[in-house]
Amino acid sequence: MLRATIWRDLRWRLLAALLLVAPPAVLVAFAGVQGPRSASGVAVPVSDFLQFLDVSWFHLPGGSAVLLPAAVLLGAAGTLVRPRDDVAYLFALPLPRWRWLLAHAAAAVLALAALVLLVGIAFAVGAARAGATLPPLALAARSLGVLLAASAWVGPTLLMATFFRRALPTVVIALAALAYGPGDRFTLEIPARESMAMLASWDPWAFADPRAWHSGVPVLSMLTAAVLCIGGLLLAAWRLERLEP
Repeated sequence: MLRATIWRDLRWRLLAALLLVAPPAVLVAFAGVQGPRSASGVAVPVSDFLQFLDVSWFHLPGGSAVLLPAAVLLGAAGTLVRPRDDVAYLFALPLPRWRWLLAHAAAAVLALAALVLLVGIAFAVGAARAGATLPPLALAARSLGVLLAASAWVGPTLLMATFFRRALPTVVIALAALAYGPGDRFTLEIPARESMAMLASWDPWAFADPRAWHSGVPVLSMLTAAVLCIGGLLLAAWRLERLEP
């Protein structure tokens, strides 16, 4: 019943996140297949597809940041504390509320991983259509970085859900905070060109940029992401213990 209750609410938010992520990912993959134009207007296939993806998707600000609002959509659990019969029944059982919270967080991260996997498949298909090479390990490492960076926002979003109780106001407030917060993470330019410099080293999204690893492990960015995620979950658990469905 625990998974069924979470999935019944999550599936619609997953569909919304898919509709958000799919268009820019498909656009980038399609642009890679078409390639740049020669002087005569003939499309030239991309020879280094990974470099093209770095510039157009993984470098900051780039298209990969679309996974950030997708993480907010997936983390805005409407069943977390909503006054519903099934939630009230679950809370009446000897079920630790921290387990209820972690089940929502795990479901959101797994759904986000599914989106990242679909994006990777789209890029692999694009590379194959363009006749270009795309090292699978390099793509997997970059995709994992994006997944971890986006997952850091699941904890704070669940914390907001304990205040607003429903998905829509949680999503609106969280996205407003992202939009008006410091930094400009998302830019999608076709044809791709070298993007701006990375954000500050402490930014929890910075380690998703492959350039952040050129001078060593981006410890500060990763620690910030960990604090953001774990701190959000701990505060959400504290709130959840004091709330009634």
